[in-house]
Amino acid sequence: MNRALHLPRIEPLEARIAPATFTFNDTDGAAVIVTTNKGSDADLAQVVKLAAEGVGFELQEIRLSELASVFQGTNLTVLKGTADDAPVANVGYLNATGVSIGTVLIDGDLAQIDAGTTTTGTINSQAVQIGSGTAVKKLTVGTFGAQGLATQDAGTASLDSLIIGKLGSLTVAGDFKDAALTVYGAFPDTDPMVSDRFDSRGRIGDIFIGGDLIGGSTARAGSIYARGIIGDLKVVGSILGGVGDDSGSVISERDLGKVDIGGDLKGGILSGPGTADRAGRVFSGGVMGSVKITGKLIGGDGIESGNVSSATRLGALTIGGIVGGAGAKSGAVGTGGNIGKIAVLGDIMGGMGDFSALIAASGGISSARVEGNLIGNDGFQSGAIGSFKPFGAITITGNIMGGVGQLSGVIISATTIKSVSVLGSVIGGGGEESGAIGCGGVLGPVSIGVDIMGGAGLRSGAVVGGTNATKVTVTGSVIGGGGDQSGTVFSNGDLGIITIGGNVDGGPISAMTPGDDAGSINAAGSIKRVTIAGSLIGSDGESSGTVQSTLDLGTVSVGTDLMGGTGVFSGSIISGGKIARVTVTGSVLGGRGDNSASIESDGDGEAGDMGTIVIGAQLRGGDGDGSGAVFSSGALAKLTVGSILGGLGIGSGAVSSDSDMGAVLVNGDVQGGTGDEAGKIFTAGKLRSLTITGSLLGDDGRFDTTIAANASLGQIYSADAMGAVKIAGGVIGGGGAFSAQIRGASITSVAIGGDLTGTGPATASIVAEESNLGAVSIGGTFTPALGSQISAQGKLASVLVGDLAGSVNTRGAITAGTSIGKITIAGSVGFFDILAGYDVDFAPLPGTATIGRVIIGTTGAGNWQATNLVAGAIPGGDGLFGTGDDALIGTENASAGSGIDSVIINGTVSSSPVVAHFGIVSARISSVKVGTTTIALTGGGDVIDINGGGGLPTDLTVREIVPPT
Repeated sequence: MNRALHLPRIEPLEARIAPATFTFNDTDGAAVIVTTNKGSDADLAQVVKLAAEGVGFELQEIRLSELASVFQGTNLTVLKGTADDAPVANVGYLNATGVSIGTVLIDGDLAQIDAGTTTTGTINSQAVQIGSGTAVKKLTVGTFGAQGLATQDAGTASLDSLIIGKLGSLTVAGDFKDAALTVYGAFPDTDPMVSDRFDSRGRIGDIFIGGDLIGGSTARAGSIYARGIIGDLKVVGSILGGVGDDSGSVISERDLGKVDIGGDLKGGILSGPGTADRAGRVFSGGVMGSVKITGKLIGGDGIESGNVSSATRLGALTIGGIVGGAGAKSGAVGTGGNIGKIAVLGDIMGGMGDFSALIAASGGISSARVEGNLIGNDGFQSGAIGSFKPFGAITITGNIMGGVGQLSGVIISATTIKSVSVLGSVIGGGGEESGAIGCGGVLGPVSIGVDIMGGAGLRSGAVVGGTNATKVTVTGSVIGGGGDQSGTVFSNGDLGIITIGGNVDGGPISAMTPGDDAGSINAAGSIKRVTIAGSLIGSDGESSGTVQSTLDLGTVSVGTDLMGGTGVFSGSIISGGKIARVTVTGSVLGGRGDNSASIESDGDGEAGDMGTIVIGAQLRGGDGDGSGAVFSSGALAKLTVGSILGGLGIGSGAVSSDSDMGAVLVNGDVQGGTGDEAGKIFTAGKLRSLTITGSLLGDDGRFDTTIAANASLGQIYSADAMGAVKIAGGVIGGGGAFSAQIRGASITSVAIGGDLTGTGPATASIVAEESNLGAVSIGGTFTPALGSQISAQGKLASVLVGDLAGSVNTRGAITAGTSIGKITIAGSVGFFDILAGYDVDFAPLPGTATIGRVIIGTTGAGNWQATNLVAGAIPGGDGLFGTGDDALIGTENASAGSGIDSVIINGTVSSSPVVAHFGIVSARISSVKVGTTTIALTGGGDVIDINGGGGLPTDLTVREIVPPT
């Protein structure tokens, strides 16, 4: 459209210079004045070409080239009225071929201009015209090309302009439309792909367009091109690509100054089967200054449509918003070097085209702030910000959202990122690595205002550090999706401090293919600290909803529960090295997946040591083998847990270590499960101490060598020394063999507040299988199952128990390899074998065996039924103690020093309805008292039968065996 210039008036020519003037009536009859400061009126009249139109004339051409020597260096003004009024005069063609001109002012439309003084030269063996210097000092027009071809001679009409040399400046008061302005340093251009030293002469100073730069239907329609540098570019309106390739564009093959666009920079549109490539584009082959686009950068269907790019460097970038199109690199900003500060005042929305709505730098990016969302689409790396070198601080006030395209909706750097702040969520899409934040080097602090959510794509919805991620804070939750490793915080090296305000969740259990490692915090190196305010929740995928490190894992805190899912190792905390500390405020709940909801270190030996583990509520096994379990491949320093409950899976709800285990405190029950080895505390080293404020309860699961080679026996097991064991409640065996059994190489002491009751084979037992057993205290009754025992391979310090209540078919045993100290039974004893000189498998051991003071009935009835008390002796062929064929263990008087201290039975003695004979047998027995009767012993070789309640004279025999001489 035509518009008034509204520019300052041109200064008057010096008085000594008489301007040439030519006046004619325009098509509407108004006077138009053409003025030059060179030549005469007649010269000027000769070069002005008019064509009758309307009530006057159309100025079709000013042919300065016709009198080149006369008008060399001239200024030119074409005015209709004044420069400030509404009427304007158009010029079809300013032909200054071979002429260098000064200041040009045309208050109307200019369709075409050719200018420039040249000299003949040679480039690449081809004769060319080389620009001599400034071709046009200053060009000011009302519009450029807005009238199309209508103002020119129809036979020679063109909108293609060529300036050879420098264009000092270009000012267009209104629109620049459809015209193509080309500025060369030499012509023809022998090789457009290679820049010659003469090309730099084809430069443009500052460009001002008061309206729009509008592309047309043909190639380069609505374009400004310079082989040299271009100064600052300001477009008050928009740059709008057209249907033609390179339409609506400003291109410098060298540097381009500041760019300021008041409206949109928009790519071309689809035209039939073709597309407009590079339409709506600002390009610099060198450095580009700061870029400001008040409106939006909008891609089109063509390649690099709606595009800003520079070959070496781009200054600060400010854009109202970015929308990608169907074309590759449409709606994109790129440079081969650095980009300064980036400010996007709206959304960045990727398109169908690869690299659409992409801001990319082969160098670094100083900083970026997006006042909206970063949204990927179908195109590869669409809706993204990336650099190949260090990236500064980044802020996204909305969400980061991936699309179907790989790497769509991402912030990425090949090296480092200083920091990232996302006020919304990071949401993965269907594309691989979509909706993500990542770098190849160190990832600085990352803050996510809401959630990290994985999508269907591999590693979608992820925060990834290359060599290290220093700090990641998520106000909401980390949630996996269908893609493997989706919804994750991950580092190829170390992870620093990770803080999650909600849950870490492997993702919803659904019909879609579950994502392995989805919804996880994972490092190929070490992790310093993880704090999860909510729960750690596994899902269908393997290792989903986990905290994992290949090397050491520092402190992990879970505010609620650790919950396993269907996937193997889902909902788990796993380290390939050490674990410093784990705190779970709620429960650890195993799932259907094997090793789900487990806490595990897998380093070799000391490299797998585990520090303090605190579980506020239950450690509970699930259906999966090894689920709801704690395992250390090294030592376990300390464990505090609410309760330990085995599940259906083998080894579920278990605590184990391959080396020493420190103090274990259970503020509830330890209960076996249906699964074998479930609900177990095991260490291949020492167990410092064990305190259970509830009870030790067996279930149907077994604890024996039928499960696996070298499997240990017992629900509480230590392959080395076991410290003090305190159980406030009872120890109750279940249907599974060896359940509710406490077993160690040696045991400092065992205190049980309630009953010791067996059910399944060898349940409810206390065994020091290699050495000594300290004081054993049982507040209630020891009711054995078949094979139940309190045994020490070495010494048994003492036994204090309420009652020993065996039965005809389930006799109990208390044994020691060398000695048993004081035995105190508050109530009665029935159907038990108390044997010194026997190993934990009840095999006799040669050597001195002793039993200390035995008291039956300190507070209760004090009865003795069907029970043997033996030190250093074996029964004869009849298998009965107290009979004549009893003998000392071993040969050569090996057990000659064996003996029993005083025996006090405050109640009665009775036999078994099945086996009628029992004995108190040793080489020496100090004293025996039954009721109020003290048995008279002579000091050696005594055999005394004691009547029991059954009336038989041989219910109990006190027998001293005289060693052979």
